[in-house]
Amino acid sequence: MKHFDVCMIQEHWLFNCQINLLNELNENLIGIGKSVDDKDPLPPTHMPRGYGGVAILWRKEINHLITPIHIGNERIQCVELKGISQQLLLVSIYIPCKSSANSISELKECIDILYEILQSFKDTHTVIIGGDYNENLLANSNNARNKYIFDFMNECNLKTKDVGKTFIHSSGKDSTAIDYIVYPEVFDESILHMRRLEITSNISDHYPVGANMKFYFSMKNTENISLNNKHASQKVNWSKIDKDQYKQAISDRITDYNIQTDNTEQIDDAVLKLTTAVIDALAAVAPPQKVKKHKPKLKLMTHDIYKAIKAKKSAYCEWNIKGRPQDPTNPLLLHKKERYAEPKMQN
Repeated sequence: MKHFDVCMIQEHWLFNCQINLLNELNENLIGIGKSVDDKDPLPPTHMPRGYGGVAILWRKEINHLITPIHIGNERIQCVELKGISQQLLLVSIYIPCKSSANSISELKECIDILYEILQSFKDTHTVIIGGDYNENLLANSNNARNKYIFDFMNECNLKTKDVGKTFIHSSGKDSTAIDYIVYPEVFDESILHMRRLEITSNISDHYPVGANMKFYFSMKNTENISLNNKHASQKVNWSKIDKDQYKQAISDRITDYNIQTDNTEQIDDAVLKLTTAVIDALAAVAPPQKVKKHKPKLKLMTHDIYKAIKAKKSAYCEWNIKGRPQDPTNPLLLHKKERYAEPKMQN
């Protein structure tokens, strides 16, 4: 994971009361996820064998660029990744397998939700959808599941790349390709490389799929700089500082630190202590800096936006069930267009 910024996970097998364990997998990672029992959480004393679930993990160094987006069902997890000139909406998805009793209806529900997400964010974000699709997206077939996904990808101008077989049969042989990273066709030049990952410690029956993307973001957390490192981010006005008091403050701290320089390790430690002494002494005698209060961030998902997305989904489903009529005068098509023409936010 040290070579990746973001990781999309499917089938973590954690229930709602265990989802916090995602943040204990690695000291360098943080994340968010959904469980199969999110709508009706199971008590810790009545948990069966785990199954399902989706999540997204990311390196703590980019936590200031990540915003969880609370949309979709228990099979879809989204986060926003802020870049310098563009924003990504990362979607981790787990499509139901064919053996499920309601697989076709559950698949259509997931795809319809993805369609709504794309329609809602396509003008402001590049949407990247990674996960277990339980279908071969590169082999067009006549089965209803495959066709529904193909129609969705064609209508939304999405594509993916062939990385080989990603599912391992119980016999131990690679059997089929069902895991993909899907992205808009216009983003194709930004996908530098996509491949199946050969990880010797992998114990899953799926191969991970990795992608290198051309995407620029800043590692500087401007909020932490302004709040936690004020002395370094603002110029010191030495005319307002009692220099004798400053010298005494440094001297007292050096005495307290008991600095020694007998070997290399002690020299490194001494440099660190001296730097700390100077910074602490300056903070003690310098006039307090005025801290600007920042306005709270705008919440991306409000109740009004949620209602608008729900209405758009309903209109789309009614139009989709009736065979997606294309007649410009068809009331279902007109109703769908009216819903998509409504603004996402109102002042």
